[in-house]
Amino acid sequence: MSISGTSGFILSAAACAIVLSGCGSSSGTTPPAMMEQPPATMQPPATPQPPAPPGGGGQNGGTNRPLSQLQGDLAAAARLADAEPRFGSIVQSSNVDQSGVTSDTVDTALTVDAAGNGVLSMTVTDGAGEESLSLNGREHLRTDLTGTAWMNDAELPEGWSGNGAILEKRDGTATTVAFVYTAWEDADSTNYLAGGYWVTGSDDGSGGVDYEIGTFGDFGDGSVFNHGSDGWTKPTSGTATYAGAAEGTYHHAASGNGVWWGGLTLVADFAGGTINGCVGCSPNLNRRIYTYETIAELVADDGTLESGTIRLGEASITDDGTFKGAVSVTGTGVTTSSGNWGGTFSDNDAVDTTPARAAGTLGGKYTDARGNGAFAGVFVGDKE
Repeated sequence: MSISGTSGFILSAAACAIVLSGCGSSSGTTPPAMMEQPPATMQPPATPQPPAPPGGGGQNGGTNRPLSQLQGDLAAAARLADAEPRFGSIVQSSNVDQSGVTSDTVDTALTVDAAGNGVLSMTVTDGAGEESLSLNGREHLRTDLTGTAWMNDAELPEGWSGNGAILEKRDGTATTVAFVYTAWEDADSTNYLAGGYWVTGSDDGSGGVDYEIGTFGDFGDGSVFNHGSDGWTKPTSGTATYAGAAEGTYHHAASGNGVWWGGLTLVADFAGGTINGCVGCSPNLNRRIYTYETIAELVADDGTLESGTIRLGEASITDDGTFKGAVSVTGTGVTTSSGNWGGTFSDNDAVDTTPARAAGTLGGKYTDARGNGAFAGVFVGDKE
């Protein structure tokens, strides 16, 4: 399955958590000259329709905090960067347990309507087992923003469909914006892959805002990422390279919120039991700044991620097909960086008995000449 392609609909910085999970699982400045035009293989997001007036919230009106005030989420993004992913589905968020592991879990459900559109619902459960967020792809859809395809407008295999959506929910004193993608097999929609990220801003009772950011990946009950009763057979020899796409949200003290996207490369050494990777090595990273209410107005931001890479450090492959490791950032003026990433393999390919796909989440933070920054995102790669 090839997922190489051009960038399309990008998840907004309004989303504060990133997840790759499955249903039923356990859980304006001028850019540098070299980047005046994005690489031909990674085009910027398609321009959506103008957003609704402030406070409209698509189909979700409300009297709580306007989206324009959801700007101070750098600290939450940095907490996400420090968090280890939680497996079942894959979740990485700004909420952690005492051991530094993400405490949130995410569960999703997919329905495909008569017009062939995928409608994703997601529920976030906190570490105490209480539901902290519930989003429905029909009830909370931002109808003023159009357009969406599978992540980065990436190519889907024959017999598969996909779409993305921006969801917004206003509930009491909290506002959540989430960007979600879903791809499914036409013949069996339980074989699906969903991922995305969200951000929630809640009044803290004293005029300020508490932020939560998360990213996730989830897999349908029939997904090749859910290995069934036979489990996953860990290869003991050979290597494999996975190419695909990654994207997410970033936050910087100097420029505010933005989106980033870039090419993904993963290299697995099954004999040695390790995997490592790079985001932005090929094709390179792009990023644009925006506000939550004017998501369509993407402005070039001459910053570290534009000229750098996100390095996914060597991680051990476990017997159940998961892996997690450290993140670092390269780029002009970067003095310090850190973070975490993790993922999982799909079932093994029948031809060479190594996994056909890999997917996961990542988060990182860094300091450059302009100040502190942090980011989060999701990735998917297919074996070359």
